[in-house]
Amino acid sequence: LNKEADIRLKAIEDLENGRRPTFDGVPGDFLVGPKDFPLFYLDGVKIQTLKTSRKMVGGSRGASIRVAKGLTLHVGGVEGRSENIKVAQDLGRCQLLFTNSYIFVRDQMSQVKRFPRANVVGLKEYSDGCSVDLTTGNPLLIFTSSVNVSGIKAAAAYEES
Repeated sequence: LNKEADIRLKAIEDLENGRRPTFDGVPGDFLVGPKDFPLFYLDGVKIQTLKTSRKMVGGSRGASIRVAKGLTLHVGGVEGRSENIKVAQDLGRCQLLFTNSYIFVRDQMSQVKRFPRANVVGLKEYSDGCSVDLTTGNPLLIFTSSVNVSGIKAAAAYEES
């Protein structure tokens, strides 16, 4: 195993035993507050978020019938309705940092999104990763190994004693 994997496994062990993990500085060079400390870090992890979009469903434009030159009748048009649908937005390979206060995600364009850890209401495991459900906004879909999912679960549940 490489050094990064050793650090990640040690952090998972510390979190599962209720201890604060130790890192040399802040992994990934994220700007965190003075009272924030890192809990778990992943680099190069595929992340998606679900966005709400609208889609027109049903309805038709009807038919246009030419009656004479310059005279067309339009018949049978039915108005459709708008429905909300969830669409996956791929953030690409990202850096993910859990601190005691926030979840930070830096995407491929170096844009950083910050989600308060207090807003985490659930975590669902899947065979290819997990989803982190938040009280505000849409869930984060994180595609990674089961070892990393256990670290994410431990970081999401960590409470300072």
